[in-house]
Amino acid sequence: MLSFQFLILALQEVSLAWRGFLTVEQIGRINSFLKRAFKYGLCSQLFSFLDLADDAGQTLFNSML
Repeated sequence: MLSFQFLILALQEVSLAWRGFLTVEQIGRINSFLKRAFKYGLCSQLFSFLDLADDAGQTLFNSML
């Protein structure tokens, strides 16, 4: 479980750099992986890549203020 949480944190951190370069299909594949992880109980919350990217952007913006 800890390694999956690390993966979510890593996705959140790199999402700011990757977001502009990923295609809709690639984002869909990442979201499918996150949905399966939720379905099989690896996480207690359903994540989406764009939500992770938005959260990371907001956190970065707030840290600059």
